[in-house]
Amino acid sequence: MRKEHPEWMWCDDWKWRSEGMGDTELTQALFEDLHAMQKKYCGECLNYPSAGEKLNFEVKSIDDSESFIIDVSVSRMTLNKVTHQERYRKTIPLVRIDINGPQHINPDGKRVSGNHIHLYREGYGDAFAIELPDNFDKSSNYKALMSFLRYCNVLEPSKIVTRGLFNG
Repeated sequence: MRKEHPEWMWCDDWKWRSEGMGDTELTQALFEDLHAMQKKYCGECLNYPSAGEKLNFEVKSIDDSESFIIDVSVSRMTLNKVTHQERYRKTIPLVRIDINGPQHINPDGKRVSGNHIHLYREGYGDAFAIELPDNFDKSSNYKALMSFLRYCNVLEPSKIVTRGLFNG
């Protein structure tokens, strides 16, 4: 990765940083590399959250060089309204899906439905969204999470979170 991105510098905290960019900004090339990385989970199996609950857990790159947080949030009022998010450096949203939420309006004025995916875009963070791909299984909250984890290149997602009684 060092040769592909000459704008990166090696810092004392053993993380790549882009020269001149803040801690909440990434180059588009770095986002694409992070998104394409295969990731693994090394903890105990977790239970999918119930209505009004949230869950977050860490996944790491295969070589353990990078760490990411996966957030799972289920609405208290509307059980099939969920948000799943992948974050980098604890605060930088890389990918987020919203299912059965409100319509989203992008900075350029384009509207997308309540089932959409946000992908990091240099200079805009996660402000832009596109329609959720057709192959994304949103027939249940649990299946949506499995699709999301596969989309984020997390290996063996079904070994991370188990289905709960009401999220099939």
